[in-house]
Amino acid sequence: MSYTVLEAVPNSVEWLQARKSFIGASEVACILGLSKWSTPLGIYTDKLTPEVSSEMTEWQEWGHRLEDAIAQWVEDTQGHAVLPSPGLLQSVEYPWLGATPDRVNANGEPIELKTSSTYMKDSWADGVPLNYQVQVLVQMIVLGAKRGYLAVLHGGNQPEFYVIEWNQAAVDQIIEITGDFWKNNVLALTPPEPTTISEVTEVFKDSGNSLSVDERILNVWWLDGQARSTLKQAKEDSDKVADALKELLNATDNSEIQFEGKSLYTWKRPKPSVSFDMALFKAEHPDTHAQYMREHPSTPRFLRKTLKEFEADPPESWEAGMTVEDILAGYDELTIWKSTLKEEN
Repeated sequence: MSYTVLEAVPNSVEWLQARKSFIGASEVACILGLSKWSTPLGIYTDKLTPEVSSEMTEWQEWGHRLEDAIAQWVEDTQGHAVLPSPGLLQSVEYPWLGATPDRVNANGEPIELKTSSTYMKDSWADGVPLNYQVQVLVQMIVLGAKRGYLAVLHGGNQPEFYVIEWNQAAVDQIIEITGDFWKNNVLALTPPEPTTISEVTEVFKDSGNSLSVDERILNVWWLDGQARSTLKQAKEDSDKVADALKELLNATDNSEIQFEGKSLYTWKRPKPSVSFDMALFKAEHPDTHAQYMREHPSTPRFLRKTLKEFEADPPESWEAGMTVEDILAGYDELTIWKSTLKEEN
């Protein structure tokens, strides 16, 4: 047998804790950068965080509820004897890899069961999305199978069935990358590089050092100032409009402005909010107040500094038509920013 079975009730605290001892099949695509659900740093953080949560999203819950129906469809129409999952499995040959197949057939080959909304069906136009292909391949690695299957139910009434063949090149890459991640990141307690801008903020170390730059960044700073001035003026103009219309509504005893029966503006009070009165609690319970205080890491603030000697006129190297994007595109260090820019365009 190419795997060991870890005894735990599915989705229990023990089951979730056991999953932290290896990389699960659904997590591998995240490490490869093929999934929108998480990133290498996200998986690393999860493996080293002792807390677990057994709560499922509504989408996950209904996907789980529909598994039996999809499995029955596979058995009725695809010629497979659909057997229960063998459980939470850990590979013997590659102990950093694990899997929990939804079902298996009589040959011990994995059968993955998915649900998809009608709106997501376009993402399946070219076949099984890469992140799901990787998930089934990892299940095959752990089970020692050379073929896997995936059934998906789109919109509640459009089933599809796919065969996932063994791909040695992909398997070799999966084993190499995940093995390196487990050894040199998780076990070495060394976080991988961030892959999103939000992660850049999370791992930012306030070294106190200063980066000396050439006039390219001075041009960026000046153009940024022009953009901020435009935004500031737009905000001031918008505030003036709001002030005038608030006065108009108040003077005419109305809370909405319409044109030909269609709403243009509304001015209404939301429901009162309820908050904890920390000052009162501290005053009435000074001895216990400190026990409930927790320090939370602060979020670094990015500020543009004002330098009067550079504000009035553009830098000498500034040229008409110059854009911030064009200037920053010349920096090799900006990989995440460039990839985000490509997605937006």
